[in-house]
Amino acid sequence: MSTETERPAARWATARETCAHLRVSLPTLYRRTKDALLPPPADFGGVKRWNLAAIDAHLTARAEATAAKAALERPPTSRPGRGGPGRKPKAVMGTRT
Repeated sequence: MSTETERPAARWATARETCAHLRVSLPTLYRRTKDALLPPPADFGGVKRWNLAAIDAHLTARAEATAAKAALERPPTSRPGRGGPGRKPKAVMGTRT
């Protein structure tokens, strides 16, 4: 590939090969395809093949979107041990507080 905008070469796989690639069962593959969680297969004369490169790209994009959404929804936290709001300073040995 010469640029980052080019698509990776298609790697066509049967349902069983796709299941092995994703480490899921055959019913799970069909269910996730039906629910649009995976790209649909292409039909080559009655034989369905999944594009593994497209599946990998799709799953990577979904993971990045989920991580970005989670980061936006996460409330800011104070760092432990740095005296955040509401924390009392640690007592120094030999002094009274």
